[in-house]
Amino acid sequence: MGKPRINWQQIRNEYTTAPEAISKQDLADKYEINRTTLSLKATKEKWDFERGRFIIHLQEQTAEKKSDAVSSFAATWDTKCSEAADKLMAKALGEMASDSKSRDVAGAMKIAQDMGKIASGGKPDGVLEQLVSEIKKALA
Repeated sequence: MGKPRINWQQIRNEYTTAPEAISKQDLADKYEINRTTLSLKATKEKWDFERGRFIIHLQEQTAEKKSDAVSSFAATWDTKCSEAADKLMAKALGEMASDSKSRDVAGAMKIAQDMGKIASGGKPDGVLEQLVSEIKKALA
C-alpha cells in the first residue's frame, strides 16, 4: 500500500485564505507532511504572496463596510435634521402669527434655516456662534 495522496490545493487554500493566520508547521503537523517539503512547495508557489493579497482584500472589504455604515448613518442623520428644521420652522411661523415674540421667533427661524443648510451639506457662516447666542438669549 502506497502513501496517501496529499491534497496540496486544500492545504494551499487553508494557508492562504485562513482569516486567522495558520503556520506552515501547524499545517505540516495537521496533514502529516514534512515541514521542509511543505515550505519548499509554499515558497515555489508563492503562498505567502497570495496570503498577503487575501489579507489586503479582507481589509478593503472591512473598510468598505465601515464606509457604507458611516454613509448610511450620515444620510439618516441629515434626513432627521432636515425634518426637525421643517418642524421648527412650521412652529416658528405659527408662533409668529399668534404671538408678539417676533425676535425669538426670528431666532428660531434662523436656527431652523441653519439646520436645513447643514442637513443639505452646506456650511453656513457663524452657525455655532448663532446657536450659542440663541441659547444664551433663551436662558436669560
